[in-house]
Amino acid sequence: MRRLTHTALQALLRKPPSQRVDLIDGAIPGLMLRIGPGGATWSLRIRVVGEGGITRRGHQKKGNKSRVSLGEYPTLSIDGARALASTYLDQSRKGVSPTAALEATATAGGLTVERLAEKFMDDYVRMRELRALVKYQCAVRVHIVPNIGHVLADVLSREQLRALMKKVLVRVPRGTALAIVRAAARRPRVARSACYER
Repeated sequence: MRRLTHTALQALLRKPPSQRVDLIDGAIPGLMLRIGPGGATWSLRIRVVGEGGITRRGHQKKGNKSRVSLGEYPTLSIDGARALASTYLDQSRKGVSPTAALEATATAGGLTVERLAEKFMDDYVRMRELRALVKYQCAVRVHIVPNIGHVLADVLSREQLRALMKKVLVRVPRGTALAIVRAAARRPRVARSACYER
C-alpha cells in the first residue's frame, strides 16, 4: 500500500468527496484517514492482545477489531498521526487497550452522565421553570440513570446511545393498545406508570 502524503491530502481537502471515504496509510497498519464533506479525521483500527481469550496451548488471542479516533486533519499532521498510532499499536501488543487507557485518564475529575443530567435539570429545566419538569425527571430517573448514568460523558459512544434509544423506544405491535385498554377497563384501578411511582 502507498503512504499518504501531505500534498495528496491537501488536494483531496480542496474538493472533498460527497460520501465518506477511508484512505489507508501504508506506513502504519490500521491507520486511516476518513475524509468526507464534513472534514477529515484520523482513526486507527486495532485488536488488543489478550481480549480474545487464550488458546488451548496457552497463547493469548487478539480481541475484536475496534476503532480509535486520533484527531482531525490538518490539526493532527501525518507524522503526528503515525506517531500516535505507533504508540497505540505498542499498547495493544502489550495487552493494554488504548480506549480503556483513554477512559482511565479521562476519569480524573470527569463528569458522568448522571451528574450531567442533574446539571441539565438544575441549569436548564428548573431555571426556565418548564412545564415538562416531571417528564424530564421521569426520563432521567427511569431510563438514563439506570442504563448509562455511570458512564463518563466524555467517553459516551454513539453505540451506547443507540442501544439505549432502541431499549427505550419499544414499538408496540398493532392491536395491542386496544387489548391494553380493554384489560384496564375490566380492572377497578389502572396501574400507574413507572415514572410516577415513588
